Amino acid sequence: MQEKDEREFDAVSVPVADIHNNVDQVVIRITEDKLRLILGEYERDVKEGRSWIAPLGICITVVVALTTGTDNGTLPQGWWQPIHATACLYALAWLITTLAKRKWRSRPGIDAVVDSMKSTR
Repeated sequence: MQEKDEREFDAVSVPVADIHNNVDQVVIRITEDKLRLILGEYERDVKEGRSWIAPLGICITVVVALTTGTDNGTLPQGWWQPIHATACLYALAWLITTLAKRKWRSRPGIDAVVDSMKSTR
């Protein structure tokens, strides 16, 4: 049954109105060391763009633990609050430092990498 359906499909012809050729090629010649430098720079930019996630996650976790947690008796009463507050302040300082160092530009993309490969340095 299925073979018959395939044969019927093969026998159907479709009129073609026009064909467009888009086969132009651009060749980029680059040395291995330049490619490694460009890809290393791209990798650093991507990592820098994500570096704020860890301190923000820690800060949110500590704030949630501080506001919803209960004393479990392992430390004397009232010690957990200053420990959580200190951890939150450190995470907040880390987040602010990370955001201050971050380059506020659009994230690097494939086009930027290709343009870097095309340019002569």
